[in-house]
Amino acid sequence: MKLSKLFLALVLFIGVVGCNPKANNQNDSQTNDSVAVVTPNHIGSFEGTLPCADCPGIKTDLTIREDSTYDLRSEYLEREPNNIIETSGVYSILANGVIELVTPSTNEKTYYKPVEGGVALVADSLGVLTEGEMSEFYVLKRK
Repeated sequence: MKLSKLFLALVLFIGVVGCNPKANNQNDSQTNDSVAVVTPNHIGSFEGTLPCADCPGIKTDLTIREDSTYDLRSEYLEREPNNIIETSGVYSILANGVIELVTPSTNEKTYYKPVEGGVALVADSLGVLTEGEMSEFYVLKRK
């Protein structure tokens, strides 16, 4: 009788430990510390007008693809000549979810952070959003 109770307790213990989702996912959190997994929220086309120091704004179109490439078109409003800059390159998703765009020819990096309904231009890889009255002007909305 004691042997069957011990066996039953062992089976219950194994069942409880085996069904614990945290125990099964411990390796997942360890392997994803350096680079986050791309989610569908990062993929798509975004548009808006970003603030500009010496013009009324920068009309911006950003397309982020599943194959880790992007296209960025920036049109400086009411500025002539050469008011349009078009860039294509590769991107990566940093561990904190920030999208790092890299221009291949110059290795210049630009950072966007996913927000509800779009992506926000941020100053660096830390992904700190602009606060205050101007914060909404740094967001590109999903098309």
